[in-house]
Amino acid sequence: MWFRPMSRIEGRYSRLHRRLHWATALTLPVQGLLGWLSERVDDALLGKALMAAHLQLGVVLLVLLALRLTVRFWQPTPPPPLGDPRWQQRIAAVVHATLYALMVLLPLSGLVLWAWMRTPLDLFGLLHVAPVLSTRPDDETSLVIGWYLHVWGAWALAGVAALHVGAALWHQWIVRDRRILDRM
Repeated sequence: MWFRPMSRIEGRYSRLHRRLHWATALTLPVQGLLGWLSERVDDALLGKALMAAHLQLGVVLLVLLALRLTVRFWQPTPPPPLGDPRWQQRIAAVVHATLYALMVLLPLSGLVLWAWMRTPLDLFGLLHVAPVLSTRPDDETSLVIGWYLHVWGAWALAGVAALHVGAALWHQWIVRDRRILDRM
């Protein structure tokens, strides 16, 4: 079965939880690289193509996030591993909440930037979406705020994701507690 209800005895996330998690985890670095490269290449045509790919992948990540949030509310998460100190559980909760908040903030700020670009979004050649926000050309405040939120939010997401990965690897290799990676 493609997804199955979570077993609280196993303490693992459901197969659907795990697939959505790893799809997001593997897609986010590619998304960040596309955005970063699109602003740094000398060839304008290549920069435009990289930005188009960045926008398209952003929509994919937004869909993945919507699915993850839906599944998270539909299927409860397993309880934290027994024996973990309370402070570790609190830090893990804050890190996860921050990851989700940033994964919401980045597409929203990207939407503001896309509105300022005033170009339609081509979704893999299947769907053309016109800009959904209108902007006033004489007011660049929303552009500047959107840009800072998007760029610094992306760096914050990279840092928090690195902390998340580092904690998982710390549990796996230093503490030698396989329960964390086994859950996901």
